[in-house]
Amino acid sequence: VLLLVEDYLLQKPVETARIAALSAIAMAKRAACFHVYPDPRPRERFEGVEGVGRIKAGAPFRVNTQAALWERTYLMNLLKPGESGWDFEINATARSHADGRLYLAVDCAKRDAPLNYLCTGVVRGKWMPDAVRLCRREGVPLDLTRRKVGWARGVIRACPVFLPARKALVFCKRRLGAN
Repeated sequence: VLLLVEDYLLQKPVETARIAALSAIAMAKRAACFHVYPDPRPRERFEGVEGVGRIKAGAPFRVNTQAALWERTYLMNLLKPGESGWDFEINATARSHADGRLYLAVDCAKRDAPLNYLCTGVVRGKWMPDAVRLCRREGVPLDLTRRKVGWARGVIRACPVFLPARKALVFCKRRLGAN
């Protein structure tokens, strides 16, 4: 199963042949999950497969809603009634640490991923500025009277210097059960 969230906006054509090759690797190696977008980026090489890394148990956001190929039954077992997507990332990551299953990910820059997309076009009901620019560039009409643009949040979200702190804050807030 290829999991892709609805507000991830494709920035260039999907590399279908590469996705098919990664899917074949995932099936041959019996991977539970194969992230086809490098978030998280693997910290360990996966021997014998160029451009592929392993996401070890204990890694934060090992389970997330970024584009990934999933073993269907495993994914269905990770999903729990009542969990939001954000809860799923935290709680299913914790559940995944003890099961011993293989998690793989492409080891490349995000711009070189086989599925290159803008993560999160909408946050808290507002369009992110990068999403608006992408839609305009691609000729996709947006009715900005129905959904406003979240400028301040978008600027912070798009700035790479804030990413580690933002991920740590999100992880801690969700882990502690804060809203």
